Amino acid sequence: AFHISPADRLTLLHSISFSSAMVDIFCALLNGASLYPWNVKVQGLGGLEAWVAEEEITICDWVPTPFRYFVDALSGETRFPHLRLLVLASEAVTRREVELYRAHFAPGCILVNRLGATETYNYRLYFLDHDTPVEGNLVPAGYPVPDKQVLLLDEAGQEVGPGEIGEIVVKSRVLARGYWRQPELTRAAFWPDPEGGEERLYWTGDLGLMHADGLLEYRGRKDFQVKIRGFRIEVAEIERALLAMEGIEEAVVVAEPTADGALVHESSTAGHAEGAEAAGIQEDATGALEGKQLVGYVVPSGGRAPSARELRETLSRTLPDYMMPAAFVTLDALPLTASGKVDRRALASLATRRQGPTGGHDGDLGQGNGDGEPRGVEPRDEMERRMVRAWQQVLGRHGERIGVRDNFFELGGHSMSAVRLLVEIEREFGQKLAPPTFYQYPTVEELTQVLRTRSGSGPVGRRTGARAGRDTLASLGASWSPLVTVQRPPAPATRALGAVQGDSPSRPPFFCVPGNLGNVHTDLGDLARFMGPDQPFYGFQDGPQNPAKIP
Repeated sequence: AFHISPADRLTLLHSISFSSAMVDIFCALLNGASLYPWNVKVQGLGGLEAWVAEEEITICDWVPTPFRYFVDALSGETRFPHLRLLVLASEAVTRREVELYRAHFAPGCILVNRLGATETYNYRLYFLDHDTPVEGNLVPAGYPVPDKQVLLLDEAGQEVGPGEIGEIVVKSRVLARGYWRQPELTRAAFWPDPEGGEERLYWTGDLGLMHADGLLEYRGRKDFQVKIRGFRIEVAEIERALLAMEGIEEAVVVAEPTADGALVHESSTAGHAEGAEAAGIQEDATGALEGKQLVGYVVPSGGRAPSARELRETLSRTLPDYMMPAAFVTLDALPLTASGKVDRRALASLATRRQGPTGGHDGDLGQGNGDGEPRGVEPRDEMERRMVRAWQQVLGRHGERIGVRDNFFELGGHSMSAVRLLVEIEREFGQKLAPPTFYQYPTVEELTQVLRTRSGSGPVGRRTGARAGRDTLASLGASWSPLVTVQRPPAPATRALGAVQGDSPSRPPFFCVPGNLGNVHTDLGDLARFMGPDQPFYGFQDGPQNPAKIP
């Protein structure tokens, strides 16, 4: 479908441990094309624009969420004339991505919405150009591909009627054989052909709606359905309504448990009865309140975020009351999994941490910076004030207080927002930092000191022009170390290996290796806090001077 030839140049932006990377690798290998890897974790987004243009990339395959972050970092001067295919997959593609594609990519570039799974590869494709009309907020999943038939079945295995939503089931001879050493899971997902043929059925867990011409619409995950006050709700429908609102760039709705009738997030002054009803809480035989509530997580598209009242008023025009979220939380960005998908488990973790004794709102996750230091130290000079403003911009905390010793990741930051912050730092200070440096020095105080050291303690000016990204790895400097302090007791210590010897003898230091994203604060911070504030905790941070190696 993509007509890949030896003249093509494909990006490799996915981790090689995921199926999307295998697609890129073998599409290039089997067609004689060239493959160009770019490690966003290490190299960031700042130089990606120049790299895509200079390498004359023709096919770019990515996930919608990091694609939006990439477009946010564009200078607006490049239209990527050599790029002929922009392929987005692994998440639903919305009107927002189409608008960004049309604004920043040349008319000769085609946008492709690719729907597939690790177990099936592609089973639907939808092609758009600059003139293709888009009705509604979601881009259709597309039309059939060879050797893959899509059925929409109900829970009894029967095909649903025209215009009805059913589970997407892929029928084909070319499916995965099953799950390694998990026979029960394999039997549940892979069914033999009920007609006795050589094909098999794979139950995707996704929901869809089929048009008369064979066009498939993706309608979210089956396991994202929830029941509130006896009503079965598809949260994707609420998410689509939020995404259609002006001022909302991203939105996710989840059902979160409540305890003793108390809402997880305080976002309005509604009374207890109204709040309990919105949360789906019902009294049991003992009179105790229990149940779930819908919580909407939104990322504003810029400027002031809509208030909870404004969100409710707008949603009430299109949704019934039982589909109204009981609370809304504004984030600078949605947390992502290593594959670039929205991490709904991380959202649940945010909810749990907001219930802690320190309270907080909109990402305020408690006190302290992870190293036993108190929060609240104000910026002491113009450079630190400029750095705080950059943090406020990326974290969506305009006008809120950020101390120079606050830990970026404890304020709600994560790997992709860290990459966005480094883009802001490069624009503001004219210095390029790679992500591993930031992970090791994740406070305003430390980060400005790194900039001062590299600039010879002189004034740091604004960036005056676009800069190519080829020297990103060299920008780390000799001060980079793979050992990162995630948490230590309040006793004075330094960020060096020798600091371990100064920790409390009553609690031996704990050393840990993060997941494949390599961010010790987001991967290990929860574990460190769970072990208690007196537990010394250190993580090994991967980086370009020590790629995938532990000293």
